[in-house]
Amino acid sequence: WGWMRSDGLWNLPNVLSMMRVLMVPLLAAVVYSPFASRNVIAAAIFAIAGITDFIDGYLARRWGLTSPFGAFIDPVADKLIVAMALIVLTVAHGMPTVDVGLPFALTADVGLPTALTITRELAVSALREWMAQQGKRDTVKVGFMGKCKTAAQMIAITGLLLALPGGIWSLQGL
Repeated sequence: WGWMRSDGLWNLPNVLSMMRVLMVPLLAAVVYSPFASRNVIAAAIFAIAGITDFIDGYLARRWGLTSPFGAFIDPVADKLIVAMALIVLTVAHGMPTVDVGLPFALTADVGLPTALTITRELAVSALREWMAQQGKRDTVKVGFMGKCKTAAQMIAITGLLLALPGGIWSLQGL
């Protein structure tokens, strides 16, 4: 079990982050499966991803296993699973639009928040990458409020996955 605390690539925090990356296609496959309980399974996959995000960060700091690869893979895994969940939720809920007098329609219920959330995540990632290239990575490291945002986002998306249309706890028709 010594590998769990090793300084190499294959330590427990990094393995947990890599597992989250593997959960991305699994989440999509479950959402589009024919099972009535797909929403519960999808929500469980997403909740497990959120829990492992907390655990891998905690262990990496507690065991002193922070590494360039861990610093890279952890936020990438988070953004991939969140983006996939938001996209499948958008598709699952359809694309109702609102005419606001523009030459295009806005997706009102899920599409616009999805687009805004993914755009924000990409912008923050780009800023962090740019600051790292400037040698100022510490000026944009994740703070307490960022951790609170992530926790709230994980809880909210888990709830939305539980309410997927056509699932056993669907809110469709309410």
